[in-house]
Amino acid sequence: MIKGIGAIYTVFSGDATYNCVAQKKTKQIAEFLIGDEVEFLEENGTYFITKILARRNFLVRPKVANIDQLVIIIAKLPQPDLMLVDKLIIYADNMDIDTLLVVNKSDLINEAFVTDIKNQYASVVDDIIVISAKHHLKLDELKEHLQNKLSVFVGQSAVGKSTILNALSAKLDLEVGELSKKTDRGKHTTRSAEVFELDNNTLIVDTPGFSLLDLFEVEPKKLHEYYGEFLEFSNDCKYRACNHVQMLLGECAVKRAVATGKLNKDRYDRYVAHYNDIKKRWESRYD
Repeated sequence: MIKGIGAIYTVFSGDATYNCVAQKKTKQIAEFLIGDEVEFLEENGTYFITKILARRNFLVRPKVANIDQLVIIIAKLPQPDLMLVDKLIIYADNMDIDTLLVVNKSDLINEAFVTDIKNQYASVVDDIIVISAKHHLKLDELKEHLQNKLSVFVGQSAVGKSTILNALSAKLDLEVGELSKKTDRGKHTTRSAEVFELDNNTLIVDTPGFSLLDLFEVEPKKLHEYYGEFLEFSNDCKYRACNHVQMLLGECAVKRAVATGKLNKDRYDRYVAHYNDIKKRWESRYD
């Protein structure tokens, strides 16, 4: 299913699209999500969705199912929300979704910015590419990463998600937002999630920009499991159940790796912030 507006659901099958309605019993069983694989039939000129097939994974915000790849888009402006990037990577890992980090607006950034991003994420995501949608730089490389996949574009407003889509396909003409001159923040232009079919069996979901993704699904004591770069050092921690936050420097090998520059301090500091936030909210559920 590639689109849903009101009670009408657009289903892509073969080389055609069908506007369907849901059988009453089907809609009562489960909520429909963009990306759902469904069965449908035709009766008297009307197409009815009869079944939602089992989902391989899903996102809760935006609501999308059966994702192959999460494409996380950042730029130097607006200032990157790396807390959000970390949360998206954790969620994707939890759902067994591949991650591609795209640095857009390469014409506006210097090498130091790219180096810093790569130092933080090269060992964390599946790949990092640097592009300029405005000037059509490195778009062929991006297309290769998108081919034969359902990819979800996510990121803050005004990082260029819709601009990238327009650059990838001449048949799209999506509204593009601009940065507010006063705040350097983007304005929302994409108002709902929708699947776009590009060439070579490439399906992309453009989503509204957003700045918050809760991590209630992850227990505080398990958060470190989603930071793969910690694993090399965590086996040398004094305590097997070390959370790499509360232990002393002499007891935690991860903290020592941060102190000696073997692990990125900025990413570790955000990990601590995530841990404390999740722990606080997790404990409040049982107060």
